[in-house]
Amino acid sequence: MIVASTQDGLLPAGLEEQLAGFTELVATAIANTQAREELRGIADEHAALRRVATLVARATPAEELFFTVTEEAGRLLAADLTVLARHTPDTETLVAAWRKGGGTFGELGSTMRLGGRNVATLVSRTGRPARIDRYADATGEPAEAAREWGLRACAGVPVTVQGRLWGVMYAASTGDEPLPSGTEARLANFTDLIATAIANVQAREELTASRARSMMLIRPLRSSRCGCRRPSCGRMCQSLQPASSAPGAAARPARRSCALSR
Repeated sequence: MIVASTQDGLLPAGLEEQLAGFTELVATAIANTQAREELRGIADEHAALRRVATLVARATPAEELFFTVTEEAGRLLAADLTVLARHTPDTETLVAAWRKGGGTFGELGSTMRLGGRNVATLVSRTGRPARIDRYADATGEPAEAAREWGLRACAGVPVTVQGRLWGVMYAASTGDEPLPSGTEARLANFTDLIATAIANVQAREELTASRARSMMLIRPLRSSRCGCRRPSCGRMCQSLQPASSAPGAAARPARRSCALSR
């Protein structure tokens, strides 16, 4: 804050102390505004994460969940683009994407080979978050695609499921300024929810397969039951049937109760 005079002569004595009082008030007002903005940002982040967590808890279909996550993350981070991609050791496949202002981004299901210096390859090779603030210097197929889409800065965070890399989630910018610090940490909150959803799906699929295998083993047992008619009775009851008294003698259909009916 500056005070000046167009008149001849010196400024009044003690003016600096008076100005200091005003600057302290201004500083307090600015700090309060920043604090409110930070609190609003935290509240917005928690709300976005709650919405995604609700979808995870409801076992929402993967396609719907993935698109919702990219949109929620993109809006929260004020990114120009957010992308979720599935990774193999050598490739990445576009799974879902959200672009600020709408419009398309790439082709879902399209695959690129990893390699060179770019965020996709860095995350895939290290399993850790990575960022590049100047994509003009990046190399490799993912970098060429990013420049075609007008991206200038990008940050990526791994999606790790049961200790293995499943894919990567990206936030990107088309402006000259780099992405804000902390972008990777905020993205990680969303990738944790994605990983939970994927692990839940895998667990349900494994449980279904296990039940199917169990039914295949039980079915032959149910085809032979003794006269006790208990649903749980199986082949074990055959061992309780009396043997024929003599060779060649006709077997009598003894209806001796099994051990489960006693």
